[in-house]
Amino acid sequence: MILGSIIHEYKLDCPDVNEQVIDFLYQYKKAQSTSDVRSNRNGWQKNHLETFPQLKPLTDLLAVEFERFICDEMLPLVETRFYLGNLFCNINPPGAVHVPHVHQGDFTGVYYLQAPKDCGMLGILNPHQCPNTARMTSMFAGVKLEQKIVPTVGTGYFFPTHLVHYVEENLSQSDRISLSYNINVEPK
Repeated sequence: MILGSIIHEYKLDCPDVNEQVIDFLYQYKKAQSTSDVRSNRNGWQKNHLETFPQLKPLTDLLAVEFERFICDEMLPLVETRFYLGNLFCNINPPGAVHVPHVHQGDFTGVYYLQAPKDCGMLGILNPHQCPNTARMTSMFAGVKLEQKIVPTVGTGYFFPTHLVHYVEENLSQSDRISLSYNINVEPK
């Protein structure tokens, strides 16, 4: 647990959709081989994929999950709407990492399409790095200065964009493939 912050896990059971998206991403990488290189090092990253119709079946499922999260966990006081901002893909071969970074918008999302064993954990840093938080870690096993998450196919996460996060080196022999995105929320 990171005190004062939400890290929401969700799971999608859509192997056919995942496979279609993976096939599309590899085709797109072949056609657009230059990486956008933002947080990604030694891998391939492309931004602003939210308008690609090949990704719509998956983005529709992500929207349903985010709406469920907003209604069930955030308990809105007013009617809200949200929209997916920059949807980007990451194909990270062995040796690839994501350096520490934050996103724009209100929430960051990540969804794992392919995640072999030892492909690099997602690390999310506690923004409250202070003596009191350090003291709390000595008293409570559930309080951490950093949350590490093992990527699992079909699993994703939403968390506030202010949380600094990174991805460890892919030590597997296969590509780790994920979609990340920014979500903005506003009153209707």
